[in-house]
Amino acid sequence: MTEIANQKDGNFYYIEQLEDVGVCFVDCLGQLFSIIAENVSIKIKATPPKHLSDIHITKAFGGEKMWTTSNDNVYETKILQLASGAKKNYIIELEIPPM
Repeated sequence: MTEIANQKDGNFYYIEQLEDVGVCFVDCLGQLFSIIAENVSIKIKATPPKHLSDIHITKAFGGEKMWTTSNDNVYETKILQLASGAKKNYIIELEIPPM
């Protein structure tokens, strides 16, 4: 269930004890109130200087479920909800030819 929730930037709470429901509910509400943007699109494109014009992106880690690519080597991903203070890390592989 956690993996399913993570695919859409959601949360999954496994509650073993009934008295823990309140804590999980407050946590969930807190995240809802800290949302600062929805349906965010992030586009990444290698735009090297002229003397390094052969540099290009070869891979964006996360797979096809996370990234789409266009013909002009632009990689795009979407975030359904962006919370205040949240951090997102992305790994991009560049090909840099020898000089």
